[in-house]
Amino acid sequence: MGKSIIKNYIYNNILLIFNLAYPLITTIYINKIFSVKLIGEVSFSLSIVTIFISLSSLGIASYGTREIAKNRNSKEKMSKIFSELLFLNFISVILFLIAYFSIISFFPNLHQYLKIFMILSLNLFMSVFSLEWFYIGLEEYEYITKRSILTKTISFMFMIIFIKSEKDIYLYVIFLVLGISLNGIFNLYNSRKFVRISFEKLELKKYIKLLKYFYFQMIMGCLYNGTDQVILGLNSTKDQVAYYTRSRQLISVMVAISLSFVNTITPRLNNKIENKDEYKKLVNFSFDFTCFLSFPFLVGTLLLSKNLLYIIGKNKFLPAANILRILTGLLIFTLGAVFLNTNISIPHNREKNTFYGNIGVMVISLVVSLILSEKYGGIGSAIAIILGEFVGVVVQLFFIKKQNLYLGFFSKNTMKYLASALVMGGVILSIKLQNLGYVKEFVFSCISGGIIYIITLFLLKEELIKKILIRISIKVKKEKYK
Repeated sequence: MGKSIIKNYIYNNILLIFNLAYPLITTIYINKIFSVKLIGEVSFSLSIVTIFISLSSLGIASYGTREIAKNRNSKEKMSKIFSELLFLNFISVILFLIAYFSIISFFPNLHQYLKIFMILSLNLFMSVFSLEWFYIGLEEYEYITKRSILTKTISFMFMIIFIKSEKDIYLYVIFLVLGISLNGIFNLYNSRKFVRISFEKLELKKYIKLLKYFYFQMIMGCLYNGTDQVILGLNSTKDQVAYYTRSRQLISVMVAISLSFVNTITPRLNNKIENKDEYKKLVNFSFDFTCFLSFPFLVGTLLLSKNLLYIIGKNKFLPAANILRILTGLLIFTLGAVFLNTNISIPHNREKNTFYGNIGVMVISLVVSLILSEKYGGIGSAIAIILGEFVGVVVQLFFIKKQNLYLGFFSKNTMKYLASALVMGGVILSIKLQNLGYVKEFVFSCISGGIIYIITLFLLKEELIKKILIRISIKVKKEKYK
């Protein structure tokens, strides 16, 4: 790994730590002020807006990241790609804004949330300026981290200052929009350092073919990521939406942390695909590191689900414990799907693999959700999304193996991570038997479990831990002889 990758990874982790703390802090504050019903109404409205944002993006994020990464040494080529994708996305957002307002007007059941929908429409408009794909392609993780921390901090400060009672629910929605809007403003302004925006001689027709599979993937993702909450909201109570949404948020943070290295090296993999040895080295390390992080999250969340929910909402969200436990399956299947897509399929220009996988995810998750959500609420939706993601991974693996693409990342290290996580689970269970209370149990379990996990990996002579210890030893020796 080059020095720049390490720097990028550090910044990416700083952002991930902040992203872990931010929703927990804001959720704890908001839960004290608003009822579960109001939180469910906002979550329901956000899920609908998120669908429109995803649909209007045209799959530009994945395609744009790859193309910017490939052409970042040419300002002229980069400027052309950036301008064309920005213009294309702008037209798309305008069209979907029209569709958004039309659908809200058409369905009487949505009129009760009209004010929330009107405020959130700004999220849809500003999504064209999110430009995250551009900065990821440039590997500008330092900028992404600093900008995200600044905008979210400003948004939360406004929440603390102005939100005092349930009457301030619309202010809460406004401040959610504020963070997105500030991101867009900063991104567009900062882009001038790297590209020259010009809407002359645009070639847009070619993107119909180039973006086709990326967009289809986006549609599939939209249908099983956002629609699950919409179906649940229509078939069950808003309390169930709140329980399900909070559980998804917790798992999403863990998934993001586990995918930290995968996401960091995605642009680099697109450049290293011709160098097979370097490519395989990066993929192997990426998979090992993902398992290293995800397995303890999986075991820990299964055993400490009530503790987590109590910390973010006291007794209010304890009924969501079983939903959270079921959703831990995403720490296997979502991670597997994203890894196969970004590390294997996309670098080999095999976007179709993910497209076919997402078809499986969409069909299974939608059908099962429609069947189970009315009777079982959030638990039914959780089962649906897990089954869908499982099918998606199986489909991707089928095509990757058929195409003889690289699958050598599976190794004995994987079993070492699993075994160590199970040993950690035994320690957590022994702590829970002491009945220390939700908070103390969580703190002691995290500290003791984490230590036992690392020690077990060391005893099993796991490669990643060995490399870390060797580097620490070298640094200590250097300091000693200075």
